[in-house]
Formats: sequence, structure tokens, C-alpha cells
Amino acid sequence: MSWAETIRPNPRHEEGRTDTGTVSTRTEPAFDDVADDYRRSELGDFLRIRRGKVHPEDVGMPSGGPRRTPGLRREEVAVLAAVGVTWYTWLEQGRPINPSEEVLASIARALQLSNDETDHVFILAGLRREVHGHTARRPHVSDMLRRLVEQQRPAAAFLMDARWDLVCWNDLAGALLGFGRAAPADRNVAWLMFADTGYGAVLDDRDRHARGLVAQLRLASGRLVGDDGFDQLLTRLRKEQPEFERLWNLGEVKCRMDTEKTFVHPEAGPIEVDEAVLRPSSAPDLQLTILVPRPGSDERLVSLL
Repeated sequence: MSWAETIRPNPRHEEGRTDTGTVSTRTEPAFDDVADDYRRSELGDFLRIRRGKVHPEDVGMPSGGPRRTPGLRREEVAVLAAVGVTWYTWLEQGRPINPSEEVLASIARALQLSNDETDHVFILAGLRREVHGHTARRPHVSDMLRRLVEQQRPAAAFLMDARWDLVCWNDLAGALLGFGRAAPADRNVAWLMFADTGYGAVLDDRDRHARGLVAQLRLASGRLVGDDGFDQLLTRLRKEQPEFERLWNLGEVKCRMDTEKTFVHPEAGPIEVDEAVLRPSSAPDLQLTILVPRPGSDERLVSLL
């Protein structure tokens, strides 16, 4: 069941109606002064990309002959979502309109969005503000958390912040993934996925995992609007890593990556792990990743020390 199927209209958002369809709009602004342009633009881009992935026959509509571009037309989405064509066009164009939860849920159903995709739309529309305690400041890492990371042996473990910047890691993670060899400015898990050395270089089936990482990063982008560090990371990735740019333009969002991974180390050979991701209750803006080696891989992993 998707978010779109479980959302119920909120009476607080039924204060005004447009004359372009059955659209409820909020009288209070959904966006702050800093982030509004980015969020509206990103929301419009995302809806346009997802619209292009839904075919008329997928929703029980006639194709109507050859089309210049794939996917649904705007007017078809408007019919399916019971909104006005002009209003929906404005939404894709990033104009300053504020859709209600009810309307966005209807659009999500029309575009057959997944749970993660619907959540992303709600975040970009300013209807989801919980961001796991994220702040733009560098997070404080207690001695207890550092000890927790260090004591995960025989598992490799590392801690990263909301921007995916590495905060600390244990010796096994450093030996397997080369975090310590990376320049300080490059110690970011997303960057190292696409770098020539390090995390992505030893990850088996890197293309599939890279696609999942970019989908996660796109989901995070809605929560990190206005964070200069995250904006700089995205700008650098899109400018310097063509593969990242290609995957970013797919418009995919995903909450979690695959938990089963294989790393092929030049010295130890294949190391199979199960990935566990935890958020410390004392620092919910941090993410602890533990790579637990499977039987037979634990000895190969420890041999790297």
C-alpha cells in the first residue's frame, strides 16, 4: 500500500479552492524564503520525469496514436488526478502554488508513485518537515559513538552525517574501503562511490549499487534544501562525474539500498557482507553503517589488517 492510498484529507488544508479543478490549496506558504525556488523547480522536474515513465495503457487510457514524447500528457494526469490542466501545468513549471495533501496524494496515485517517491513529493511540497534531526551544522560525535564504531570487529563500520560525509570509521572499514587514503575533501560516501579508487572501486556490481545510491541521494535532497555543503556535493558530482549526472537525471528515489554486498579486494579477494544501517538515538542526524561479513568472508576481511 502506498502513501497515496493511505493519505486522508486534512481539514486544515481545505481553506481555499481554485477554479481550475477540484484542487485544494493551502493559504499558508509551504516554502521558506531560502528554499522555495529549488523545491518548486525540483518538484516540477520530478513530476515531469515520472509522468514520462507512465504509459496510457498502464492506467487504462487509450494511447491515441503516436506521441512526440513518451508517457502521459499533462491533461491525462489532470484527468486521473481530478485537477485542472492549467493548475497541474503550473505545478510542473514550478509556479508558486501550494497543493494540499489530498491533491498530492491524488497526483501520486495517477503517476503510480511508490512509497518513497510519494514521500519525496510531499517533502518537496513542504508537507513533510521531519528530517531525522538534521541540522546544517557539523554533528557532534561523542566518545561513546566513536568507541561503538571501533568495537564492531570483525565487522567493518563507519559513521556518516546527513550529507554522507564520513565522520569516523574503524580499522576494517579503512582497510577494505580505503577511507584513510582519500583526500579529506573526498571523504564522502557518495563521492567515493564514483571515484576511481576506494568504495566504488572494490564494490562488485557497482553500477546497480551506484544507481541505488543516487536514488537515495535524490530522496535526501528534498530534506537538505538550503544546506550549502550538500549543494556543493551535488554540484561537484554532477559536474565531475558523468555517470552520476546520467543516473540523477533518471529521477529515481529510494529509501534504502540493497543490504547484500560483495567487495572484491585486490589482496583478500571477494568479501560478502550484510549491511546494517542504524541511527543513534543520541545523534539521529548520523548514520552508522555496519558491514557484517558472512561466514567464510570474516577471515578474509580480518586478514587485511
